[in-house]
Amino acid sequence: MYPIVGTHPLRRARLADALHFTPPEGISRHAIANLSQSAGALCRPSAQSATPLTVQEFPMQLTPAIAIHLAAALAALAIGPLALWARRPAAGLPRPRLHRAAGYAWVTLMLVTAISAIFISDPHMPNIAGFSLVHLLVPVVLGALFFAFRFLLRGNVRGHRITMLSLYLAGCVGAGAFTLLPHRTLGQLVWGWV
Repeated sequence: MYPIVGTHPLRRARLADALHFTPPEGISRHAIANLSQSAGALCRPSAQSATPLTVQEFPMQLTPAIAIHLAAALAALAIGPLALWARRPAAGLPRPRLHRAAGYAWVTLMLVTAISAIFISDPHMPNIAGFSLVHLLVPVVLGALFFAFRFLLRGNVRGHRITMLSLYLAGCVGAGAFTLLPHRTLGQLVWGWV
């Protein structure tokens, strides 16, 4: 059994409670002990293995900030085309209500995505005070949203359209493709299942 070192006391108490639980009916303590020993053997490097476990084998945990960021980003990726399509005259009659509703939802999701990204840091990537190069997208997204609404308030519909389309392509599609690289946490999750 490995000691729990450097953990918060509350987390230590929860882990201790999880280690001493009563199994459900029909499952013996012996079966659970065998299962936990098998799982522990899989998690520990064997004596025959000369190479230690690498960081790549232990990706970041799904924290609440990552879950919020991921959910908002995926929803923004899905709603973005609807907001962009609804206002196009080539798609038939322009649908201002649908465009406005989908647009406000998309902007809200992009704000949640950008703000939640501030609370995510990957210690395995080069960073300064917890912020890496990926965090440069936060001021880019906030600035683009500001200028998109500024263009709209000044009646510059073309500037608004170009800014929003660019933000969707760079902030959703481009950043989404970047997160699917094999060395990134989400990329490891996706490509590990394929």
